[in-house]
Amino acid sequence: MGGSTTKPDDVCRLDPFNAHLQSLEAQREQKKKDQYEQAVALSAAQYKASTEAGRWTGMGKADWTNKALAAVGIDPAQWAPYKGFEANRLNGVKVYAAYTAWYLSHPELKWAGMAKLAGGSVYAGMQRLVDEKPSLFSWKSAVPIWADVRQAERETLTNIETTFVTMQKDIFMDLGWQHQAYVEGGLGAIKAAYDRGDMSSANYEAWLKIGSGNTELNWEGNRTLLMREQTEILPPGYHEIQRNVGSDLIASEISNHTQSPIPGGAPFREIYRSGDVTNLQDRWTWIDEHMLPEYKALGDEYTKALVSQPVSDLAERKFAPDPRPR
Repeated sequence: MGGSTTKPDDVCRLDPFNAHLQSLEAQREQKKKDQYEQAVALSAAQYKASTEAGRWTGMGKADWTNKALAAVGIDPAQWAPYKGFEANRLNGVKVYAAYTAWYLSHPELKWAGMAKLAGGSVYAGMQRLVDEKPSLFSWKSAVPIWADVRQAERETLTNIETTFVTMQKDIFMDLGWQHQAYVEGGLGAIKAAYDRGDMSSANYEAWLKIGSGNTELNWEGNRTLLMREQTEILPPGYHEIQRNVGSDLIASEISNHTQSPIPGGAPFREIYRSGDVTNLQDRWTWIDEHMLPEYKALGDEYTKALVSQPVSDLAERKFAPDPRPR
């Protein structure tokens, strides 16, 4: 009484449908498995061919890093984060140009595309830090107590500024050489790097997925690189920011101003009103549950248009027109 029941003839109709769905899912999983195994085989074949040709096997991480730096015109001796944003502005622009080139030439490099878009938000935040840094030349500086307060405030903001510049460099130095190796040598160069011990098995597996040709695996591999960036590369920088005097207020201000780099994406504070973007769990939840799905939804055509924009336009949120049907 009062409940719904499924009639026997309904079950008969549903069973073939469910069986069909299960069959499609099994086929999809088998296709993923096959394409991953093909990527493994391709990696081994390219590695074997490059070894016979005397290529890649002698290339270490430092060699690929130098190639990546040279490709974008960065002099490592002139990339000094301690000098701050203005002194490194051009280096930052060159880094984002590298991400642009990698994504446009190899659309499977989704991480690079997202890194370029995120560069707009980072660039805007850096500029705001510089603009908000209190001047040491004002009437307040003539009053000892005010001079001390302003000096302390300036030192704190300078520390945050140089920390963010360091984080930007750290990301490129960790993942840039891997992208350069893949772009120049494909999975063969990646396997050579793995065999030398220059990358972990999880990192190598991510690249196999990226180069597999399977869309689902490709996103999984790029997500692994994104997770590496957020969980391994950036935490030391965020911990440095949290060590500053007034860190709670600083974290709150950074969280308040953190915009999604994706057009139409919700700002961090709109999603997590009491969250802290310098906190790994809060930040990763926002990225994984909101930013990444929004990035996927852009589609190839719109993503290419956005990635092709100057980072200064992205910083001002002057996004290219959205070609997707409304």
